[in-house]
Amino acid sequence: MIFFSFFTIFYIISRPNNYCLINYNQSNAAYLSDFRDADTLILKYLNLCYRHGPSINLAKNNDIIIKIDKYVKKVYREAHNFEGFIRFKQVAPMSFYSSIEPDHNILPLLIDFFAKRFSDQNFIIHDLKRDKAIAYNMDTAIITNLDREYSKRFEHSDCDGEFESLWKTFYKATDIKERENLRLQRQLMPKRYWKHITEVKN
Repeated sequence: MIFFSFFTIFYIISRPNNYCLINYNQSNAAYLSDFRDADTLILKYLNLCYRHGPSINLAKNNDIIIKIDKYVKKVYREAHNFEGFIRFKQVAPMSFYSSIEPDHNILPLLIDFFAKRFSDQNFIIHDLKRDKAIAYNMDTAIITNLDREYSKRFEHSDCDGEFESLWKTFYKATDIKERENLRLQRQLMPKRYWKHITEVKN
C-alpha cells in the first residue's frame, strides 16, 4: 500500500492535469475493490498511463484496462447501492448505528454522502467484514477501526424496536402480491445483504 501511494503521488506530480486525476480516481476505486491482485494491477495500470498518457483511453482492448474498468464498476455500483441499502437503528437519542458487510471497501465512498444527508444526527456505519466504521458526530466524519464485537452492544437494543416493527408493517402493506417479482428483487437487492436490511431480514 505504501509503494502504491508513493507511485500514485509521483505520477500525479509528474503529470499535473485533469487526466491524471481521472487515473488516480480509477486506481483508488480499484484499490478499494479488495481483490487480491488489485495492488499489482494498479501498478501495471499506472505504468501504462505514465507511458502512454491520454492515448491510453484508446486502449480499450488492453487486458489491464479491461480488468481495471471491471473492478471500478463493481466498487462504484456497490457504493451506489448501499446509499439505499443502509438501515439505521436508533441506539440513543439522535444517535444511530448501522452494520453492513459489503463485498468491497466502500466506506471511503459513502462517508461524504451520509455526512451530508444526516448532518443533524450522530451515526456509525460499521463494516463488519473489515472492522472499520464511519463515525459522525454532527460535525466531523471519520473512518476508524471498530471491532466486530462492538456491534453486539446494539443487537438487542429496544430503543428502535417499535420503529423497526412499523417499518416492516409498512413494507408488507405496500407489497402488491400480484406484482411480486422475487427474481428482480434479488437482482436489485442481492440476498447476501438482507440480514442487515430491516424489511427483509429474518
